[in-house]
Amino acid sequence: MKPSSGKAKGRRLQDKVCADLNKKLMPYVRDGDIRPAIMGESGCDIKLSPAGRDAFPFSIECKNVERLNLWQAWDQATGNSDGYVPLLVIKKNRRNPLVVLDWASFLELVL
Repeated sequence: MKPSSGKAKGRRLQDKVCADLNKKLMPYVRDGDIRPAIMGESGCDIKLSPAGRDAFPFSIECKNVERLNLWQAWDQATGNSDGYVPLLVIKKNRRNPLVVLDWASFLELVL
């Protein structure tokens, strides 16, 4: 796979995550409150405005690859979280995206 096609896969996942969040979080967010990071931009993969953070207080890292070092990806997600709850979205060809969340954060969401 060429590097450009791998980057395109990652960008498609970021675009899907943004579109899904924007759809689910309307009317709490407006256009531009949730957007994909520009390639090469530091930090998490999905950028949220203050209104976006109020509606969805997570720091999102996206990985769209066939082979994933889960712990390395998780370390990147936590390293870019800036104090927000890290959330790792992973995907591979012909599979639905999955979400990785640490156990304590999961328990807070469901209990």
